[in-house]
Amino acid sequence: MKIAYDIFFDTEFDSLPNLAWLPWVGCKYRDLPYKLLIVGQSNSDNKKRINDTQQNKGFTRWVIERVIEGDNGWPVFQNIHKILKGGKNVTGRENIQGLWENLCFYDFVQRVMLKTPDGLKQPTSDDYLAGKPVFDELIKMLKPDVCLFIGVRTAKVFGSLVERKPEKIDGTYPFTGVIKTGTIPSVEKDIQLYFMRNPGSVFKWGNWHKDIGESMPELLLQFADEKAESI
Repeated sequence: MKIAYDIFFDTEFDSLPNLAWLPWVGCKYRDLPYKLLIVGQSNSDNKKRINDTQQNKGFTRWVIERVIEGDNGWPVFQNIHKILKGGKNVTGRENIQGLWENLCFYDFVQRVMLKTPDGLKQPTSDDYLAGKPVFDELIKMLKPDVCLFIGVRTAKVFGSLVERKPEKIDGTYPFTGVIKTGTIPSVEKDIQLYFMRNPGSVFKWGNWHKDIGESMPELLLQFADEKAESI
């Protein structure tokens, strides 16, 4: 089965000098009535490979191709699958590819974070600030209805556009917001924002599935083809 991503936007992507990696755009994304852009936090790699990763514009697409092919080296994506599908149909190449054909994904921070034996270096405040203009340009091109952010630290750069929800989920406060039409020049529709805990290996996907479904029911309805498993 051919891995199907859309190159329609690539010329526009290439016009953004501060966009380090080409976003993944599923081949069905443009035709969807309700579009989801998943926004990761950052890419990471070890000292030996970090420069190559920074210069590889196709790195994000390579990662998603590996995920579709069954590579479980990125637990974040396995948990995203479960959140969107309620735990159903998230194994097997056909099901995973079918999901990613409908999704768009890129990383907010445009600098590779260093992996060391002592842990992963975290983005700085300047990294997040530098990523915001890139985000603003991408949403003009991609026209999402919802942006689902992996990690809540990114919410800080959106200022008064977002607010913290009153209750924690698994020890983390979600943030939500709306980019209103005209807030960013050339953004022609309201865009919902949801910031969730980074869904790494220790993560209770069911709690986030429930909250996202209550906040944005249209989003999960788009991906629900069967009744979700008990969570």
